[in-house]
Amino acid sequence: MRKSLGRSLSGKQTEARRGSIAYQTISVPLSVSKFVFFSSILLENEDDL
Repeated sequence: MRKSLGRSLSGKQTEARRGSIAYQTISVPLSVSKFVFFSSILLENEDDL
């Protein structure tokens, strides 16, 4: 019983780690593209001023 519990716990930990890695690989490019998008809008607005 304890062995299976430990195994499932470690499996969940590796799953969570994989999920966080996948989240980082998705969220980092998203935040970078958002930053580039907003900075380009700000630069365009500065030209209008």
